[in-house]
Formats: sequence, structure tokens, C-alpha cells
Amino acid sequence: MKTLLAFCMIIQALYVSGQEEISSKKGCKIGLKVSYYPTAGSRRFLRGSEDVPMINGKEFYSAEIVCLNRVSKKLDLESGLGYANHSVEVDPWGINNEYKEVLPVLYIPVALRYNFHKYAFVSSGIFFGFDFSEPGEFSNQTGIGLSLSGGFNYEFRNKTGVSVSPYINLHSWLCYDYGPFNNDKLVEISIKLGLYYRL
Repeated sequence: MKTLLAFCMIIQALYVSGQEEISSKKGCKIGLKVSYYPTAGSRRFLRGSEDVPMINGKEFYSAEIVCLNRVSKKLDLESGLGYANHSVEVDPWGINNEYKEVLPVLYIPVALRYNFHKYAFVSSGIFFGFDFSEPGEFSNQTGIGLSLSGGFNYEFRNKTGVSVSPYINLHSWLCYDYGPFNNDKLVEISIKLGLYYRL
């Protein structure tokens, strides 16, 4: 079932494209967004015991191929394919015994984007994440996440455009293995820089 869902979402992401400005312009936009931050957030909900090692987020970077499609005059459907790489430090309550875990996550976002100004927007939605890390102390992040972002975009006359978008991503809000509340969660808070082309 998960494989079929992932396949359908990828096909949809490759087909859907483009953000139109709030005007009569026709055409679609496809783009690339990237972000990097030297620290990352992590939240431990698993088991809730004092014997559970502490985990601190260290850094992360992400990249997305983004596609948008006009739904109405001010509303776009946003989808695509993204990749996030998180590093977390595990402290097993020993002296100088800390070690690092790396969590690569492939995800498919599905969001609604509201354009309340010619150059400004807000976006909110979910994403389907697939964690490809080796089993470790931090629980698997495969599941459904939540996203919230806003920002500004500007389109040049040659059909290219740029965007700056502060955002929050909460990975694995609904985990396939643990349910909605019993797993560790990665938290991204950063700024995405985007480059778009209107087809």
C-alpha cells in the first residue's frame, strides 16, 4: 500500500507544475528549493524514561524539486519531491561517549499555497516521509509530517523567478510504526531559497 501511494504521489508530482502569479498569466512553474542550518531540532517522545539517552540535533540540509499548479485566483497546489539529511548527537549518559547518527529522509510534500499579495504567500500542508537510515537510537522517521511556510517571490521578465521562504517542517507527526505520539520527531526550522521557471 505504501509503495503504491508513493508511486502515485511521485507521478502526480512530476505532472503537476508551476506557480502562476496573481494575474492573468497562464503557464506553470517548476523550481528548486534548498536550505541548510547548522543546528537541527529533535524531540524525544519515545518511552519517556530517564534511562533513555539524550539526543540533540546538530545540523541538516534539504533540497526540493517543487511544482505548483493554479487552483483558483489566489490558491495554488504545491507538490514535488524533497530530500533532507539530518545529523543528531546521541548522549548515552556516559563520559565522552557521544556519537552521531545520520537520518536521510526522502519526502513528498502536498500543500496549499495562498497568494495574498503579488509577491507574498503562505503555505501549509503535509508530506509523506521515507527514512532510509540504519536502525539506531533515534526512531525511524517514516510517516506523515506537517509543514508551514511563508515568504516572498519575484518573477523576472525572462520567466525565471526567485523566492525566500522561512518554514517549519515536523517530520513523522504520524509515524507508521509508533502512531501519532510515541516516536521521536525531527524538527526543521530554517529558510529555503528557491529558483523557479515558468513553463
